[in-house]
Amino acid sequence: MPPPSSPLRIRSVVPRAFVATLAGVLALGMVGCGGGDRPPGAPRTVDRKVAAEAEGHAAEAAFAAQIRDYRRAEGAMKKAIALRDDIPDWWFSLGLIHVRLGQKDEARSAYRRALDLHESRYDETDSTAEVIAQLYLLVVLNRESDARKRLDKAARKHRNDARLEEFIRSKGIDRLLADPEVRSNQL
Repeated sequence: MPPPSSPLRIRSVVPRAFVATLAGVLALGMVGCGGGDRPPGAPRTVDRKVAAEAEGHAAEAAFAAQIRDYRRAEGAMKKAIALRDDIPDWWFSLGLIHVRLGQKDEARSAYRRALDLHESRYDETDSTAEVIAQLYLLVVLNRESDARKRLDKAARKHRNDARLEEFIRSKGIDRLLADPEVRSNQL
């Protein structure tokens, strides 16, 4: 991960499982067009033009954040979320931007919204990738105790899940807590 003094790289501050979830979310977001049932855990379906416009705003936000133009990043991410408020990674990114702007209450709200969406997706999918995303969000929300309880509960429910076993074996929560980049995003 880049040192805290480097430009914000929205995707670089996220654990691999979170990035994998983001990639899946983005792919599913671009597939949906109009009506029909959506797969469990997928974002709602929207018109391709709306999806493309939202993606464009999110890309602009990522670029603006990389050049440290956080006001511009905030505006662009809010535009993306206005079009697609069901993508947890965008809420997380908005939280990161708010942290950089010193807006802790707004960051907390954005992180909580991301957490709520990951919890809903987990309820729909039972995917441990969603659990790991929740753990990361709980850490940045400074809720270590809740993160550890959630991990214990998931480990009991998903015995023999390789992803969770690796996270536990590698002391994932402790590594997050010790990571300077993660700490810089904590509230």
